[in-house]
Amino acid sequence: MSENNPGRAELSIGRERFEGWTTVSVTHSIEQAASSFDLSLTDRWAANQEPRQVRPGDASSLLLEGVPLIKGWIDSARPRYSATSRALQVTGRALTCDLVDCSIPVDGGQYRGLSLVKLARTLCQPFGIEVVNQVGDAEQPLSSDWQIEPGESAFESLERAARFARCLLTCDPAGRLVITRAGTAVLPVHLRLGENILEAEADYDHRDRFSEYAVLGDTASGGDADDWDGEATTQQKGTARDPDIHRYRPLTLLGEDNLDSYKAGLRADWEMRRRRARACRVEITVAGWRMPGSQQLWPINQQVPVTCPWLGLSNALLLITSVNFTLNQDGTRTRLSLMPREGFDTEPVPPKSNSKTTEGASW
Repeated sequence: MSENNPGRAELSIGRERFEGWTTVSVTHSIEQAASSFDLSLTDRWAANQEPRQVRPGDASSLLLEGVPLIKGWIDSARPRYSATSRALQVTGRALTCDLVDCSIPVDGGQYRGLSLVKLARTLCQPFGIEVVNQVGDAEQPLSSDWQIEPGESAFESLERAARFARCLLTCDPAGRLVITRAGTAVLPVHLRLGENILEAEADYDHRDRFSEYAVLGDTASGGDADDWDGEATTQQKGTARDPDIHRYRPLTLLGEDNLDSYKAGLRADWEMRRRRARACRVEITVAGWRMPGSQQLWPINQQVPVTCPWLGLSNALLLITSVNFTLNQDGTRTRLSLMPREGFDTEPVPPKSNSKTTEGASW
Protein backbone atom coordinates (compact mmCIF):
# COMPACT_ATOMS: atom_id res chain seq x y z
CA MET A 1 0.00 0.00 0.00
CA SER A 2 1.12 3.56 -0.63
CA GLU A 3 1.02 4.36 3.11
CA ASN A 4 4.08 2.13 3.49
CA ASN A 5 5.94 4.04 0.79
CA PRO A 6 5.50 7.75 1.52
CA GLY A 7 7.25 9.85 -1.07
CA ARG A 8 7.21 7.10 -3.70
CA ALA A 9 7.30 8.53 -7.22
CA GLU A 10 7.08 6.18 -10.19
CA LEU A 11 7.92 7.19 -13.74
CA SER A 12 6.60 4.77 -16.36
CA ILE A 13 8.09 4.78 -19.85
CA GLY A 14 6.69 2.01 -22.01
CA ARG A 15 6.88 -1.17 -19.94
CA GLU A 16 9.62 0.12 -17.67
CA ARG A 17 9.05 1.70 -14.29
CA PHE A 18 11.66 3.91 -12.69
CA GLU A 19 11.61 4.45 -8.92
CA GLY A 20 14.07 5.43 -6.21
CA TRP A 21 14.02 9.16 -6.95
CA THR A 22 15.72 11.11 -4.16
CA THR A 23 14.22 14.51 -5.00
CA VAL A 24 10.80 15.18 -6.51
CA SER A 25 8.94 18.32 -7.56
CA VAL A 26 5.53 18.10 -9.25
CA THR A 27 3.33 21.12 -9.98
CA HIS A 28 -0.34 21.22 -10.99
CA SER A 29 -2.26 24.49 -11.35
CA ILE A 30 -5.59 25.86 -12.58
CA GLU A 31 -3.58 28.65 -14.23
CA GLN A 32 -1.29 26.38 -16.26
CA ALA A 33 -2.21 24.29 -19.27
CA ALA A 34 0.44 21.66 -18.56
CA SER A 35 1.39 20.05 -15.25
CA SER A 36 5.13 19.54 -14.83
CA PHE A 37 7.58 17.33 -12.94
CA ASP A 38 11.28 17.39 -12.05
CA LEU A 39 12.80 14.16 -10.71
CA SER A 40 16.38 13.40 -9.77
CA LEU A 41 18.47 10.76 -8.05
CA THR A 42 22.01 10.61 -6.76
CA ASP A 43 23.46 7.39 -5.40
CA ARG A 44 26.67 5.41 -5.19
CA TRP A 45 27.60 3.58 -8.34
CA ALA A 46 27.42 -0.23 -8.35
CA ALA A 47 29.39 -1.94 -11.09
CA ASN A 48 26.64 -4.43 -11.89
CA GLN A 49 23.91 -1.79 -12.31
CA GLU A 50 22.74 -0.78 -15.75
CA PRO A 51 22.21 2.92 -16.52
CA ARG A 52 18.63 4.07 -16.71
CA GLN A 53 17.60 4.69 -20.30
CA VAL A 54 15.42 7.80 -20.22
CA ARG A 55 15.30 9.80 -23.43
CA PRO A 56 13.76 13.19 -24.27
CA GLY A 57 10.55 12.77 -26.23
CA ASP A 58 9.58 9.52 -24.53
CA ALA A 59 5.92 9.15 -23.62
CA SER A 60 5.61 8.85 -19.86
CA SER A 61 3.25 8.55 -16.92
CA LEU A 62 4.01 9.82 -13.43
CA LEU A 63 2.43 8.36 -10.28
CA LEU A 64 2.79 9.70 -6.74
CA GLU A 65 2.23 7.09 -4.05
CA GLY A 66 0.40 4.97 -6.61
CA VAL A 67 -1.92 7.78 -7.79
CA PRO A 68 -1.68 8.70 -11.52
CA LEU A 69 -0.93 12.42 -11.80
CA ILE A 70 0.68 13.33 -15.13
CA LYS A 71 0.48 11.65 -18.54
CA GLY A 72 2.84 13.37 -20.91
CA TRP A 73 6.29 13.60 -22.40
CA ILE A 74 9.88 13.66 -21.18
CA ASP A 75 11.35 17.11 -21.87
CA SER A 76 14.92 16.51 -20.77
CA ALA A 77 17.22 13.86 -19.27
CA ARG A 78 20.54 14.83 -17.68
CA PRO A 79 22.67 11.85 -16.62
CA ARG A 80 25.95 12.48 -14.75
CA TYR A 81 28.69 10.12 -13.69
CA SER A 82 31.81 10.15 -11.52
CA ALA A 83 34.12 7.51 -10.10
CA THR A 84 32.02 7.22 -6.95
CA SER A 85 28.49 8.21 -7.83
CA ARG A 86 25.93 8.65 -10.55
CA ALA A 87 23.06 11.06 -10.95
CA LEU A 88 20.07 11.52 -13.21
CA GLN A 89 17.66 14.43 -13.54
CA VAL A 90 14.49 14.08 -15.60
CA THR A 91 11.93 16.77 -16.38
CA GLY A 92 8.63 16.46 -18.20
CA ARG A 93 5.18 17.91 -18.72
CA ALA A 94 1.65 16.82 -19.49
CA LEU A 95 0.52 16.09 -23.05
CA THR A 96 -0.90 19.60 -23.23
CA CYS A 97 2.64 21.04 -23.28
CA ASP A 98 2.53 20.96 -27.09
CA LEU A 99 -0.34 23.46 -27.01
CA VAL A 100 1.96 25.82 -25.11
CA ASP A 101 5.07 25.30 -27.24
CA CYS A 102 3.76 24.97 -30.79
CA SER A 103 2.43 27.57 -33.19
CA ILE A 104 -0.88 27.22 -34.97
CA PRO A 105 0.10 26.23 -38.54
CA VAL A 106 -1.71 29.09 -40.28
CA ASP A 107 -0.60 32.58 -41.26
CA GLY A 108 -3.43 34.20 -39.39
CA GLY A 109 -7.07 33.64 -40.18
CA GLN A 110 -10.54 33.52 -38.72
CA TYR A 111 -12.79 30.84 -37.25
CA ARG A 112 -16.41 31.83 -37.61
CA GLY A 113 -19.10 31.23 -35.00
CA LEU A 114 -17.06 28.89 -32.81
CA SER A 115 -17.55 28.44 -29.09
CA LEU A 116 -14.58 28.09 -26.74
CA VAL A 117 -15.19 24.33 -26.65
CA LYS A 118 -15.26 23.98 -30.44
CA LEU A 119 -12.22 26.21 -30.84
CA ALA A 120 -10.35 24.11 -28.26
CA ARG A 121 -11.25 20.87 -30.00
CA THR A 122 -10.27 22.32 -33.37
CA LEU A 123 -6.85 23.47 -32.15
CA CYS A 124 -6.21 20.36 -30.00
CA GLN A 125 -7.17 17.82 -32.68
CA PRO A 126 -3.84 17.91 -34.62
CA PHE A 127 -1.98 17.19 -31.37
CA GLY A 128 -4.23 14.27 -30.42
CA ILE A 129 -5.30 16.02 -27.21
CA GLU A 130 -8.82 15.53 -25.87
CA VAL A 131 -10.88 18.37 -24.44
CA VAL A 132 -13.04 18.12 -21.31
CA ASN A 133 -15.62 20.86 -20.83
CA GLN A 134 -16.97 21.54 -17.33
CA VAL A 135 -18.65 24.86 -18.16
CA GLY A 136 -22.10 24.92 -19.75
CA ASP A 137 -21.92 28.33 -21.39
CA ALA A 138 -18.51 27.57 -22.91
CA GLU A 139 -20.60 26.08 -25.75
CA GLN A 140 -21.85 29.55 -26.70
CA PRO A 141 -20.22 31.30 -29.71
CA LEU A 142 -17.32 33.56 -28.80
CA SER A 143 -18.24 36.23 -31.37
CA SER A 144 -19.00 36.50 -35.07
CA ASP A 145 -15.47 35.27 -35.77
CA TRP A 146 -12.26 34.52 -33.90
CA GLN A 147 -8.99 35.92 -35.20
CA ILE A 148 -5.87 33.75 -35.13
CA GLU A 149 -2.73 35.84 -34.81
CA PRO A 150 0.24 34.78 -36.98
CA GLY A 151 2.79 32.77 -35.02
CA GLU A 152 0.79 32.47 -31.79
CA SER A 153 0.63 29.13 -30.05
CA ALA A 154 -2.54 27.11 -29.69
CA PHE A 155 -2.60 27.89 -25.97
CA GLU A 156 -2.10 31.62 -26.51
CA SER A 157 -5.16 31.70 -28.73
CA LEU A 158 -7.16 29.51 -26.34
CA GLU A 159 -6.09 31.60 -23.36
CA ARG A 160 -7.38 34.72 -25.11
CA ALA A 161 -10.64 32.93 -25.84
CA ALA A 162 -10.85 31.67 -22.25
CA ARG A 163 -10.54 35.23 -20.93
CA PHE A 164 -13.30 36.22 -23.31
CA ALA A 165 -15.49 33.36 -21.98
CA ARG A 166 -14.35 33.90 -18.35
CA CYS A 167 -13.04 30.34 -18.07
CA LEU A 168 -9.91 28.63 -16.78
CA LEU A 169 -7.73 26.20 -18.73
CA THR A 170 -5.85 23.38 -17.02
CA CYS A 171 -5.17 19.67 -17.56
CA ASP A 172 -6.13 16.44 -15.83
CA PRO A 173 -4.03 13.33 -14.99
CA ALA A 174 -4.89 11.84 -18.41
CA GLY A 175 -3.28 14.78 -20.19
CA ARG A 176 -6.58 16.22 -21.43
CA LEU A 177 -7.23 19.95 -21.67
CA VAL A 178 -9.90 20.94 -19.13
CA ILE A 179 -12.15 23.97 -19.52
CA THR A 180 -13.43 24.90 -16.08
CA ARG A 181 -14.30 27.64 -13.61
CA ALA A 182 -13.46 28.14 -9.97
CA GLY A 183 -14.60 25.20 -7.86
CA THR A 184 -17.21 25.51 -5.13
CA ALA A 185 -16.41 22.33 -3.14
CA VAL A 186 -14.92 22.76 0.35
CA LEU A 187 -12.34 20.25 1.59
CA PRO A 188 -12.99 18.51 4.96
CA VAL A 189 -9.83 19.93 6.54
CA HIS A 190 -8.96 23.23 8.22
CA LEU A 191 -5.47 24.66 7.81
CA ARG A 192 -4.41 26.18 11.13
CA LEU A 193 -1.22 27.79 12.35
CA GLY A 194 0.32 25.63 15.07
CA GLU A 195 -1.52 22.48 13.94
CA ASN A 196 -0.90 21.44 10.35
CA ILE A 197 0.78 24.50 8.77
CA LEU A 198 4.55 24.08 8.54
CA GLU A 199 5.23 27.32 6.68
CA ALA A 200 3.05 30.21 5.54
CA GLU A 201 3.57 33.41 3.63
CA ALA A 202 1.38 35.91 1.83
CA ASP A 203 1.78 38.53 -0.85
CA TYR A 204 -0.83 41.29 -0.58
CA ASP A 205 0.02 43.63 -3.45
CA HIS A 206 -2.19 46.33 -5.00
CA ARG A 207 0.21 47.52 -7.70
CA ASP A 208 -1.71 45.66 -10.42
CA ARG A 209 -5.19 46.57 -9.18
CA PHE A 210 -7.19 49.48 -10.56
CA SER A 211 -10.33 51.38 -9.68
CA GLU A 212 -11.90 51.04 -13.13
CA TYR A 213 -11.28 48.67 -16.03
CA ALA A 214 -12.31 49.55 -19.57
CA VAL A 215 -12.20 47.08 -22.46
CA LEU A 216 -12.45 48.42 -26.01
CA GLY A 217 -13.65 46.45 -29.01
CA ASP A 218 -11.84 46.36 -32.34
CA THR A 219 -13.80 49.30 -33.83
CA ALA A 220 -12.99 51.58 -30.92
CA SER A 221 -9.32 50.59 -30.98
CA GLY A 222 -8.87 51.26 -34.69
CA GLY A 223 -7.58 54.87 -34.47
CA ASP A 224 -6.13 57.51 -32.23
CA ALA A 225 -8.02 58.61 -29.17
CA ASP A 226 -8.78 62.03 -30.74
CA ASP A 227 -10.35 60.33 -33.78
CA TRP A 228 -12.80 58.08 -31.93
CA ASP A 229 -16.44 58.79 -32.51
CA GLY A 230 -18.19 59.24 -29.19
CA GLU A 231 -21.18 57.07 -30.02
CA ALA A 232 -19.05 54.29 -31.55
CA THR A 233 -16.78 54.28 -28.52
CA THR A 234 -19.76 53.89 -26.18
CA GLN A 235 -21.08 50.97 -28.21
CA GLN A 236 -17.70 49.19 -28.15
CA LYS A 237 -16.70 49.85 -24.55
CA GLY A 238 -17.30 47.78 -21.43
CA THR A 239 -16.31 48.74 -17.89
CA ALA A 240 -16.00 47.19 -14.44
CA ARG A 241 -15.15 48.70 -11.06
CA ASP A 242 -13.16 47.27 -8.18
CA PRO A 243 -15.14 48.32 -5.07
CA ASP A 244 -12.05 48.16 -2.85
CA ILE A 245 -9.80 50.54 -4.82
CA HIS A 246 -10.94 54.00 -3.75
CA ARG A 247 -8.43 56.29 -5.44
CA TYR A 248 -8.50 57.09 -9.15
CA ARG A 249 -6.61 54.31 -10.98
CA PRO A 250 -8.07 53.59 -14.47
CA LEU A 251 -6.87 50.85 -16.83
CA THR A 252 -7.88 50.48 -20.49
CA LEU A 253 -7.38 47.24 -22.43
CA LEU A 254 -8.02 46.23 -26.02
CA GLY A 255 -10.48 43.37 -26.44
CA GLU A 256 -9.26 40.02 -27.75
CA ASP A 257 -11.66 40.11 -30.70
CA ASN A 258 -14.89 41.69 -31.93
CA LEU A 259 -16.81 42.80 -28.83
CA ASP A 260 -20.12 44.49 -28.30
CA SER A 261 -20.56 46.56 -25.15
CA TYR A 262 -22.08 43.65 -23.21
CA LYS A 263 -19.23 41.23 -23.97
CA ALA A 264 -16.67 43.98 -23.42
CA GLY A 265 -18.21 44.51 -19.99
CA LEU A 266 -17.90 40.81 -19.16
CA ARG A 267 -14.28 40.87 -20.27
CA ALA A 268 -13.57 43.91 -18.10
CA ASP A 269 -15.23 42.24 -15.12
CA TRP A 270 -13.10 39.11 -15.59
CA GLU A 271 -9.91 41.19 -15.72
CA MET A 272 -10.88 42.94 -12.50
CA ARG A 273 -11.55 39.62 -10.75
CA ARG A 274 -8.31 37.98 -11.83
CA ARG A 275 -6.27 40.94 -10.63
CA ARG A 276 -8.12 40.97 -7.29
CA ALA A 277 -7.26 37.32 -6.80
CA ARG A 278 -3.60 37.69 -7.73
CA ALA A 279 -3.26 40.62 -5.36
CA CYS A 280 -4.04 38.32 -2.41
CA ARG A 281 -1.76 35.30 -2.79
CA VAL A 282 -1.17 32.91 0.10
CA GLU A 283 1.41 30.10 0.14
CA ILE A 284 1.11 27.35 2.75
CA THR A 285 3.35 24.30 3.19
CA VAL A 286 2.04 21.16 4.89
CA ALA A 287 3.56 17.77 5.64
CA GLY A 288 3.04 14.89 3.22
CA TRP A 289 1.29 14.71 -0.13
CA ARG A 290 -2.13 13.57 1.06
CA MET A 291 -4.77 15.47 2.99
CA PRO A 292 -4.87 14.59 6.72
CA GLY A 293 -6.95 11.46 7.33
CA SER A 294 -7.49 10.91 3.60
CA GLN A 295 -6.13 8.79 0.77
CA GLN A 296 -6.53 11.76 -1.59
CA LEU A 297 -3.58 13.83 -2.77
CA TRP A 298 -4.08 17.54 -2.19
CA PRO A 299 -6.27 18.71 -5.13
CA ILE A 300 -6.49 21.95 -7.06
CA ASN A 301 -9.62 24.05 -7.65
CA GLN A 302 -11.22 23.28 -4.31
CA GLN A 303 -11.63 25.53 -1.30
CA VAL A 304 -10.12 25.12 2.14
CA PRO A 305 -10.59 27.20 5.32
CA VAL A 306 -7.40 28.82 6.65
CA THR A 307 -6.68 30.33 10.05
CA CYS A 308 -3.30 32.03 10.36
CA PRO A 309 -3.29 35.22 12.46
CA TRP A 310 0.21 36.18 11.29
CA LEU A 311 -1.16 36.46 7.72
CA GLY A 312 -4.36 38.17 8.86
CA LEU A 313 -6.49 35.10 8.09
CA SER A 314 -9.31 33.95 10.36
CA ASN A 315 -11.39 31.10 8.98
CA ALA A 316 -10.80 32.47 5.47
CA LEU A 317 -12.17 30.25 2.74
CA LEU A 318 -9.55 30.23 -0.04
CA LEU A 319 -9.29 28.46 -3.38
CA ILE A 320 -6.35 26.12 -4.03
CA THR A 321 -5.02 27.39 -7.35
CA SER A 322 -1.80 25.35 -7.43
CA VAL A 323 -0.14 22.44 -5.64
CA ASN A 324 3.56 21.60 -5.62
CA PHE A 325 4.50 18.15 -4.29
CA THR A 326 8.14 17.86 -3.20
CA LEU A 327 10.49 15.27 -1.80
CA ASN A 328 13.94 16.21 -0.50
CA GLN A 329 16.08 15.86 2.62
CA ASP A 330 13.19 17.28 4.68
CA GLY A 331 10.82 14.52 3.55
CA THR A 332 7.56 14.93 1.65
CA ARG A 333 5.88 18.33 1.57
CA THR A 334 3.02 19.98 -0.29
CA ARG A 335 3.06 23.68 -1.04
CA LEU A 336 -0.42 25.07 -1.61
CA SER A 337 -1.00 28.31 -3.49
CA LEU A 338 -4.30 29.90 -2.50
CA MET A 339 -6.32 32.91 -3.60
CA PRO A 340 -9.83 34.26 -2.91
CA ARG A 341 -12.32 32.35 -5.03
CA GLU A 342 -14.30 35.51 -5.74
CA GLY A 343 -11.42 36.58 -7.96
CA PHE A 344 -12.41 33.83 -10.40
CA ASP A 345 -16.18 33.87 -9.85
CA THR A 346 -18.85 35.27 -12.16
CA GLU A 347 -21.12 36.70 -9.47
CA PRO A 348 -21.02 40.37 -8.34
CA VAL A 349 -18.02 41.20 -6.17
CA PRO A 350 -18.99 42.78 -2.83
CA PRO A 351 -16.69 45.33 -1.16
CA LYS A 352 -14.68 43.88 1.71
CA SER A 353 -15.48 44.87 5.27
CA ASN A 354 -12.81 46.70 7.22
CA SER A 355 -13.89 44.91 10.38
CA LYS A 356 -11.26 42.71 12.00
CA THR A 357 -13.98 40.28 13.03
CA THR A 358 -15.11 39.47 9.51
CA GLU A 359 -14.30 36.04 8.16
CA GLY A 360 -11.32 36.11 5.86
CA ALA A 361 -8.19 38.16 5.63
CA SER A 362 -7.97 41.72 6.90
CA TRP A 363 -6.26 42.98 3.75
